[in-house]
Amino acid sequence: MAHDDEKSPAVGRRGFLTGAATGAAAALLGRPREATAQAGAGSSANPVPAPTPAQIMRDAGNVQPASVSGQPVRKPGSDAMVDVLKDLGIEFVAANPGSSFEGLQESIVNYGNPPNVMPEFITALHEESSVDMANGYAKAEGRPMCAMLHGTLGIQHASMAIYQAFWSGTPLLLIVGRDDGFIQAHTANDMAALARGFTKWDAQPTTLPGCLEALQEAYAQAMTPPTGPTLIVIDMELQKEEAADLLIPRYVPPAIPTLDPATVRDVATRLRQAANPHLVVGRLR
Repeated sequence: MAHDDEKSPAVGRRGFLTGAATGAAAALLGRPREATAQAGAGSSANPVPAPTPAQIMRDAGNVQPASVSGQPVRKPGSDAMVDVLKDLGIEFVAANPGSSFEGLQESIVNYGNPPNVMPEFITALHEESSVDMANGYAKAEGRPMCAMLHGTLGIQHASMAIYQAFWSGTPLLLIVGRDDGFIQAHTANDMAALARGFTKWDAQPTTLPGCLEALQEAYAQAMTPPTGPTLIVIDMELQKEEAADLLIPRYVPPAIPTLDPATVRDVATRLRQAANPHLVVGRLR
């Protein structure tokens, strides 16, 4: 005797998933607006405001450049920043492209004639992988690579990779873009605080010359033992500010103190004569 279920048509995995997805969508579309609002009520005491139409258009890239009043910028500050990175010997900059550092990204790709090739821009799919690339490069080369992060979200996405680099003593140069006038949820007055507990040094310069000096200081701090990641927050306005004939400050490498020969001989003698020598150096080299 045949069972009833044998008479019904077999439903394959693909058909089941298709039906489930269709049913869920139909149920969602059929819910009254009041019910949908009630379901979302209470999820946040301070709900984030919806993006404006202008913000949505910009985020999707469906915008035209605004009309320029006055003299156009001939050499943006981001070009000068690339000059500093080039002078420091930074070969690569890894980033998941973001609007808060679009000026600096543009200069890395197109600055100069012919267009810039060093540092080379490496497109990543996530901030964490960007920092991981820089971490691996520094471990292999013994000097920093640069990674760029987008606002508060970028620091949070990269936080685990930054933490790992900090505890392994890897020198990194991290640049965080800040665009206070775009999406408020992506910015903060002190964004570096998100990673201050596991970065060696950070700065948020307020002038274009200050940005150039901060990049040099960040490199020096990253390379001075105990080495580690450093972080600079750079505002969008400074990236697009007219640099004109601004001179690049001369970079002075850090003076890393070493032991004098007499002290070295004394330490060696004590180690030779010690019955049970034991060195405790912590995270120093």
